[in-house]
Amino acid sequence: MMKSAIKGVILIILAQLILLRCDAPRNNPLDSQNPKNAFVVLEGVVQTFSVPRHSIAEVKVLWENSGTMMATDKNGYFKFEEILPKNGWLNFEREGFHDDSVFIMWEQLDKVSIQRFLNAKPQLSELSVYSVVKTRSPSIKDFEVTLKAEITDPDADIDSVFWQVPDLGIDSSLRFNPDLNLYDLTFPTADYGLQFGEIVGHDFIVFVQDKFNKQIEVGRDQIERVILEDISVLNPANGSIVSSTPTFEWKKFTPGFSHSFIVDIRILNDDGFPEPFLEVADIPEGSQNYNLTTPLIAGDYVWALWAVDSFGNSIRSSFATFTVIE
Repeated sequence: MMKSAIKGVILIILAQLILLRCDAPRNNPLDSQNPKNAFVVLEGVVQTFSVPRHSIAEVKVLWENSGTMMATDKNGYFKFEEILPKNGWLNFEREGFHDDSVFIMWEQLDKVSIQRFLNAKPQLSELSVYSVVKTRSPSIKDFEVTLKAEITDPDADIDSVFWQVPDLGIDSSLRFNPDLNLYDLTFPTADYGLQFGEIVGHDFIVFVQDKFNKQIEVGRDQIERVILEDISVLNPANGSIVSSTPTFEWKKFTPGFSHSFIVDIRILNDDGFPEPFLEVADIPEGSQNYNLTTPLIAGDYVWALWAVDSFGNSIRSSFATFTVIE
């Protein structure tokens, strides 16, 4: 009888302890049922830097303190919920945009909401680098390089565009050409003390720097060929008098690669300076003459023949003179 009573007392005590345990305060800060839960919320929206603003989906958002990453939804929205209020970096990454980051300070807040604008990277639409050979006489040629880069930037914050050839230790800037709506430059190789053949097969790298001093490589290209085969015109020449629709003739040109011809016609102004007047392009290889169908006005002219390969490399003959009378 005594043993049964003792057992009963023990069971009552155990039951009371269990009840007390269930009603004990939840002091674990990571316990989701703890009214003083230490978890905080970090949320925000990512949009374009350019106006009007557009939400950016699929932005990778990284909370460095926990190594937690998520992607923004179609509305550019993100939300971290199970993180601790420890100051740290929030990073943003999305293809086509510059990486970005912001330092978050909680200051006893349990929720922080931010809005972030990503700066779009400039995009290269087209890049061409090619050699230009200009014949002044049978024994004298001028050698040049031309670069052309079509670059767009939705944020319109391009500060400068420049290029470099690390292999050759040369570099310079490109200027914006409003007539062609691109960045370009033509320079003599002699400016850098280079033999013309040295420029073949090296990377010309183009960079863009924006107004926030962010610099990015947008593309690279190489010069594939230098055309050194002689190209010569025959008629009209030596100031000959011709009709308003003359036939232009030149020596057979067989460099051994695909090419086309351009007839370059310039009129002499009152000061005797040749000004561009007419170009006839896409004359097929193998041709040795072209009959002009667009009448020329009366005046004194010079003309030259260009040969252009499939990469844009070109060579120009020396100029010949002729006169058109009424």
